[in-house]
Amino acid sequence: MRAEKSLRLVFTRTLYVKQTERAWGRPSTLNGAVSPMFVFRLLGAIWRAGAALALGLAIIVSLPGDVLAVDAQVSVTQPSDTISLRYDPTSVTISAGGTVTWTNTGTTTVTVTSADGLFDYETLAPGTSFSYTFDTPGTFRYFCVPYPHMKGVVVVSP
Repeated sequence: MRAEKSLRLVFTRTLYVKQTERAWGRPSTLNGAVSPMFVFRLLGAIWRAGAALALGLAIIVSLPGDVLAVDAQVSVTQPSDTISLRYDPTSVTISAGGTVTWTNTGTTTVTVTSADGLFDYETLAPGTSFSYTFDTPGTFRYFCVPYPHMKGVVVVSP
């Protein structure tokens, strides 16, 4: 009997293939052999799965949703006439203890009046601001007295 000879093929990227020859000249089965094409296909599949995951996360993050903020800003906007006056955004969601600040960016004096009498800022002149801190959870609606079509809501979560 002759001793078995060992052939060793080394590929770049540290791929290792070992083949042994038997005494009668036929090679035995390969132990630990991985074809380079298999590795490239595997890396391609992993890359595609990672790219799909990253794309999915980017889409989920960019979706609009209710974000709890500690503080929120509401602007009074006046595009061209008093009929177009509005609070922007009309709805904000904050956590308890958060503060909402209304800023009049228009050219007309408005009010910020709570429907349940919680707050009433009677003269929000152009260029001025009014802030209110909401300590208790709930839904608080507000409006403008001279322009009742201007309405908004503050949702306070615990």
